[in-house]
Amino acid sequence: MRGRLLGIAMCGSCLGTHQPDGLFDDACTAVAVDAGSRGFATLPMTWTRDEGLGAWVSAPVRVNVPDDVRGVSVTLDAGAARTAVLSATLDGRVVLDARQGLVLAARRSGRVTADSWFDTFFDTADTGVPEGFPGWNAAPFFHLPTVAATLQLPMNARSRPWGGCLDVTGVAVDDPGDAGTLRVAVQRRADDVGVLDLDVVVLEGADLTEDQLAQVLGVVDTVYASHDGPGLGTVQWFTMQGVDPRPRLRDLPGLRAVPIAGHTDGATLILVAAGFTGSPGTLGLAGGLPGPLGATTPASGVALNLGAHRDADYRLDVRLLGETLAHELGHQLGLFHTTEANGRSFDVHDDTPTCDVDLFDDDRDGTVSAEECVSRDGRNLMFWTAGDFAQDALSPGQVDVLVRSPATRRSP
Repeated sequence: MRGRLLGIAMCGSCLGTHQPDGLFDDACTAVAVDAGSRGFATLPMTWTRDEGLGAWVSAPVRVNVPDDVRGVSVTLDAGAARTAVLSATLDGRVVLDARQGLVLAARRSGRVTADSWFDTFFDTADTGVPEGFPGWNAAPFFHLPTVAATLQLPMNARSRPWGGCLDVTGVAVDDPGDAGTLRVAVQRRADDVGVLDLDVVVLEGADLTEDQLAQVLGVVDTVYASHDGPGLGTVQWFTMQGVDPRPRLRDLPGLRAVPIAGHTDGATLILVAAGFTGSPGTLGLAGGLPGPLGATTPASGVALNLGAHRDADYRLDVRLLGETLAHELGHQLGLFHTTEANGRSFDVHDDTPTCDVDLFDDDRDGTVSAEECVSRDGRNLMFWTAGDFAQDALSPGQVDVLVRSPATRRSP
């Protein structure tokens, strides 16, 4: 999420599946993807109620990851139910394990927001999990239950994937019913950087022209390309009719989940609104960190607020809108804010500067602005809030996550 006053980090074609004889473990499904390309697989999940845990736990799902993998993501989709990866191993090595010390305690007193129904506690001490691959709410994933929860490798240089059988067990803190799939996206090594396909869905009445969109996309392409990041591939334009062009933030998940006829499998959704009712200063909002790839879920894609990018004369600041889109795409593909508003929380990359509130909060208001942090990460694309100058810097570590994301495909 990116705003002038407040920013909170949340936080192709379908190639199907196959199981070539003699190449893979019979118990481990393979994602059909050519070398130097990407592929998707959708596998069923079955759930069993665990009364001791107070949640539903899935049977393990096993997927073969090729040896030349560059990036892989898995999304647990159980409709409106909040899910999370309970444990994941790759080639027998622990990626994440939230099973030990996990307590999900329901709060049922009165009407509460969905995200406060459960408290989650995980103690990473003495679990035998290697440093860098702990449980929930810890680096590098900061994974927690959410609708269409996604786990991605890599999130930084120390979490790059390797080949082997990826074994995933999920947990649902709401009743998943009979619904449940594991959506797997894999990118295999290629010589080129790759491109991002975008499906741009403009809410009717949002007042964005094709020429303005072209300028905005030009900004995104320039920001990424100047750092050897992914380029833009196929961009499609859609108009969504019959909905409020100024939705509330709580309505965005429903809009993201609307099936789009002609949607390209693997393309990232961009939802363009005239404004956000109740949150007019929010520039944009990603569906997740990272968000689902190659799927249509309530957490798919990013949303943009055109109103927050207009001046008093209604002129659209296409440069700022382009940076916002590049920023929110960064979240969707796995990038955190370099520095959060409080100046005490930072991203998981070793090569991004950070802005400590104790050193750089000149006006002593308890937050750090882009202007206060201009000598540090204030010009970074992923700084928590917009500034009065270009914010188009990216570190090699950040770019590495972008180019390895299965959202990118090999360019023609």
